[in-house]
Amino acid sequence: MNAPKPQQFVLSRMRSGPIRHESLSDELLEHIRSVHQRIGKYLGMNLEQFEIGFMREETPDTEVAIWKSIAMAWKDFHDQYVGDFRLPHDEEKSLLVALIAISMGVQKVEKLGVPVEVGSRLLACFDRVLEP
Repeated sequence: MNAPKPQQFVLSRMRSGPIRHESLSDELLEHIRSVHQRIGKYLGMNLEQFEIGFMREETPDTEVAIWKSIAMAWKDFHDQYVGDFRLPHDEEKSLLVALIAISMGVQKVEKLGVPVEVGSRLLACFDRVLEP
């Protein structure tokens, strides 16, 4: 059996999907603002760009819940292991990228792009956020 030949992925050819929702509820917008306030500077987009991304989602409430979990785990990690100061920007970005990967189901710490000990701590923080 012949497997399909992998095609090259060209990021510059990616286009945003259509806006599916003309507006979002005030409650969702408040959650989006809260998430952006906490981690937005590491995402490389302003609040309006971040909000528009949710307007493109089929189920924006689900996506907002995921991003709230990411932001809460990021805060928990800082509360538990970093304290009141912030790490260098690139390190903060790496933490965020790892948490995004965790939110997408990555459970192997060696695949998170951070030191293994940090990855284990991030996984624990994310799990705590999801606890009922």
